[in-house]
Amino acid sequence: MVTNRYMDIRKLINKYGREGTPEYRYGMVMHAKEHGVSKTARHFDTTRKTVTKWINTFKKDGMKGLENKSRIGQAHPETLSPETIQQIIEFRKGSNVGAYFIKDALGLTCSIKTINKYLKRNGLVSKPKTKSKKKRDMSEMRKKVKVFEKIQIDTKYLTDIPNLWMGIKFMNLPKYRFTARDYKSGTTLTGYSYSKDSTSMGIFTAYVIHRLKQAGVDTKEFYFQPDNGTEFTTYTKKKGHSLFEEICINNGVEYSYIPIGRPTYNSDVESFHGTCEREFYSFDKFESFEEFMNKSWTYMTWYNMFRKNRNKQHKSPRDILNEVNFEKTDYLLTSPPILVDNYVKDIELVKGGGYLKWLSPMLFL
Repeated sequence: MVTNRYMDIRKLINKYGREGTPEYRYGMVMHAKEHGVSKTARHFDTTRKTVTKWINTFKKDGMKGLENKSRIGQAHPETLSPETIQQIIEFRKGSNVGAYFIKDALGLTCSIKTINKYLKRNGLVSKPKTKSKKKRDMSEMRKKVKVFEKIQIDTKYLTDIPNLWMGIKFMNLPKYRFTARDYKSGTTLTGYSYSKDSTSMGIFTAYVIHRLKQAGVDTKEFYFQPDNGTEFTTYTKKKGHSLFEEICINNGVEYSYIPIGRPTYNSDVESFHGTCEREFYSFDKFESFEEFMNKSWTYMTWYNMFRKNRNKQHKSPRDILNEVNFEKTDYLLTSPPILVDNYVKDIELVKGGGYLKWLSPMLFL
């Protein structure tokens, strides 16, 4: 669209070369000298104030006055001194804190925007990492972790999945899923329960340790990473530990809670929950409790043995375990999901802690 507006022409000049700006304004001054301020303002589609401004500037400074001038207030009474700017820079380099903290720590009266301006000019403000960059960084970190060194353990609510809601209400499907996932390989063991308490989680933890031991994993070589849920942290006054903690201590297994309010620390197992809900819970149909448990076992066997994981170099847990020559791969990867409620009576609380008697080879029945 053809335009004669002063500001539009100015933008075009700035876009394709600022050297034409003084000549354009000089043309405005000459037009006003011949036709007057009002006609010039209409001709250039601007205001009388703008035309008068450039006439007076030309009379005072000539063509030099028609050039673009810096908007930086070099003579502003609150302009930061070189010493203060250097102080800001040194403080940032020594602590890497933000402008708000720098202003408070140094007792500055300038705005946070001003502090950020000098930080950017000196290359001290980096762009935030993109989601893909964070994933690449975590992939590099994952390479340094050994198989079965860190196992994330968490609880998944099944009551908020529409496809399971009717089954929970009328077919007595479990309400919670317990998941233990190896951070390196993605090997995942699961269990179900009707309650989310320390007893249920303790039984599931004992089951996971039992399967890992039978597969030849040294309990001193790995640790559990749970969140701060009550199923992990609720303890008895007599013992001072939750059943989850007692089971870990009695088997020589370490555990390390993630920081409060930081669920992303367990993002690997949380990601699995999302995948399982999309591919299994929200997709499949269940006519009975037995069918639900059998299909769960089938899905988990497929997931551990064959499903490729994009964030693990497009490899399945079985592929990764085979790469490190893990001996009992198939035994561990075909572990059935258990209904922990069946084993509540098998927990014998003794002075040294709780332990589990495995009475049935078909653990989920």
